[in-house]
Amino acid sequence: MTGDATSGRGRHLRVGFGHWRLAEETQVVSLILAGLIMLFALSLAHDEIVDGAVEAGWLAERMREPAEIVLGFVIFAAWSALTLMFAAVIRTSARNGHD
Repeated sequence: MTGDATSGRGRHLRVGFGHWRLAEETQVVSLILAGLIMLFALSLAHDEIVDGAVEAGWLAERMREPAEIVLGFVIFAAWSALTLMFAAVIRTSARNGHD
């Protein structure tokens, strides 16, 4: 077997980059990593996001601190969920014998 992913012999593709980028697992990993990067950027700017909402009149001044806490918690929860999803994809890939 030459290792051709299109050989139709039931061989699964590995998680990786390059010519493997169209593999289902690789797409999932790529989307999870993109989500983690976006959440990291949001976590850096969550104070400024709340400040902008207060300045635009979307939030009352008295809601500034609770909004920062809630937004921080939502970002943390999303980060945790994506991290667990990433671990599950890698664990499934390892269990199936992929590198």
